[in-house]
Amino acid sequence: MNRDEIQQRIRHLHLERLAEEIDRRMLPGIRLQAQVVSGDVLPLGSSKLGGQPDLPPGIDWPVWKGTPLAFLGQFRLPELSEFDVDGSLPGDGLLYFFYEAESQPWGGVPDDRGGWQVFYHTGSADALYRHNLPTTLPQYSQLAPHHIGYEVVVTVPDLDVIEQEAGLSEDEVTEYFRLESEANKYTHQLLGHPASIQGPMHLWCELCSGGHSFDEVLGPDSRLTPAGKELQSVAFQNWRLLLRLDALQTTSFSIKGKPLRQDWALGGLIYFWIRGDALARCDFSNVWFQLQTT
Repeated sequence: MNRDEIQQRIRHLHLERLAEEIDRRMLPGIRLQAQVVSGDVLPLGSSKLGGQPDLPPGIDWPVWKGTPLAFLGQFRLPELSEFDVDGSLPGDGLLYFFYEAESQPWGGVPDDRGGWQVFYHTGSADALYRHNLPTTLPQYSQLAPHHIGYEVVVTVPDLDVIEQEAGLSEDEVTEYFRLESEANKYTHQLLGHPASIQGPMHLWCELCSGGHSFDEVLGPDSRLTPAGKELQSVAFQNWRLLLRLDALQTTSFSIKGKPLRQDWALGGLIYFWIRGDALARCDFSNVWFQLQTT
């Protein structure tokens, strides 16, 4: 959906009271259209999901707790410039994403750090080489190469964000949920709002990335304490979605010849988050991760 279509839906769903707040918080995103191809047709250093990474010298394949991480994809950032309408991403270089797809840490505790890696390469593409998959890489971590197409979309914030800022009646909750489900699709996406499955992730990122537990902001009734609510408001401002991925096809096939997919936690989505100030500095050293499922 584009901005005009969202404004039309706001009026149709009788959410005019929230129109200014929604408009202020809408974010452009880049929807990714992935198609399985032969890895040979993807030029060295081009954007792709899965397959074999095109790495610069000096970067070893990342490992967590003895298991190689799955290569999720790489993005040649100049390819994205015309779709990155607010200029959030660096204008040059490559961005790489890896994740431990065997045990699938979900980013809910500080000790999950290392279960994912994001690398930013700014050097020349001339030195890149296509890295073979590790021989010990688990079967469901061997993702098939996917060609990527791009589409600019406009996304609306999570229901919880709007509810905290504006307060919603029961009817408004129902209608806003409908708007959110129409605007924020559960697909591969760079930037924009997250289309969460289990609620907002910003506070988890704020806490866990700093070495803290979510339990620290819960009261005896398992609700957020006043300090926790204040920190959540800060987290809503600080953290941005960097990448969201749906299921990806693997290189394996069933005995009936059907391609096998890596379904995150049997039907979930995986999300990479970054602080807005870090993104502005092109600093990807403290990206936090979340896995959500039904």
